[in-house]
Amino acid sequence: MAKTAGLVLAAIVLGVVMLNIIDDGSTKTGAGTTPTTPRSTTSTTKPAGNHPTTSTTRLTTGAKLKTPAQIRLIVFNAQSGVNGAASNMAAALKNKGYVNQGQPGNANGRTGNAVACRAGLSREAQALATAVSSHTVVVTFPASPPSGVDSAVQCIVLIGKP
Repeated sequence: MAKTAGLVLAAIVLGVVMLNIIDDGSTKTGAGTTPTTPRSTTSTTKPAGNHPTTSTTRLTTGAKLKTPAQIRLIVFNAQSGVNGAASNMAAALKNKGYVNQGQPGNANGRTGNAVACRAGLSREAQALATAVSSHTVVVTFPASPPSGVDSAVQCIVLIGKP
């Protein structure tokens, strides 16, 4: 019985090590699919009688990535020095599927563009930052967001000075 339990434990450890070696952490998806976050779950079964205990580890997926149309956002001109920068970016993002937007506005100044999304939307924040521009950074959602941001707003885009 002790040998069997030791073998099962060794198999689990080997499986976890192999998954970490093989898995590069990226989620590859094809056209029209929604990436998900893989999670592993382990279940242990102890049958009646003298049969050995068995464990099974399997990968499951977490929450689906929200589509651009599902993200409620507002674009702000953070003193970029360009009149209409927020409106222009809002229009560009609508063309990329981000159609659920509030009225563009103005915010405190910053250098460079930034995206901030509420907790739990880190993958969506990265996708939105890429849609804004290749040099856009993802920052923490502010405790005191700009005027016009209510509890329904999930992400804000700040267009700053170049």
